[in-house]
Amino acid sequence: VRAAAARPAVRRLLLRRVLERGDRVPTADVPDLFEDMAGCAILDELLAGAAEHGGITASPQLPCPVRIAWCGRDRLTPWPRHGAPLRERLPGAEFVRLPRVGHVPMWDDPDLVVRAVLGVTAGSVPDTVPEEQHA
Repeated sequence: VRAAAARPAVRRLLLRRVLERGDRVPTADVPDLFEDMAGCAILDELLAGAAEHGGITASPQLPCPVRIAWCGRDRLTPWPRHGAPLRERLPGAEFVRLPRVGHVPMWDDPDLVVRAVLGVTAGSVPDTVPEEQHA
């Protein structure tokens, strides 16, 4: 795998199931990614269990800001099958689409992921209290 993954175009093809830009993954990390994918036996069981038990409970009133950032090119948990039903159960949540990224967006576009997280958490951070008011 390491020899084949030495070429960026081949890395991109090899990792297509979970990434849009597999060419951005360092060659040395590719075998570990394959090992992780092969060892991840929980996804099917997790999704089947969620379906069996009705999935996420509907919650129109959320206790805090919730942003669901959905990967625009997620091949493992595609929007029509998994995202759309989630939107119905969490109508108070904000849903954003992360364009041009696969299931693991941190490799595809790390800056986009940071902006998606900070876009909701920055507004939730309380103001700091001056040191002299702590006493």
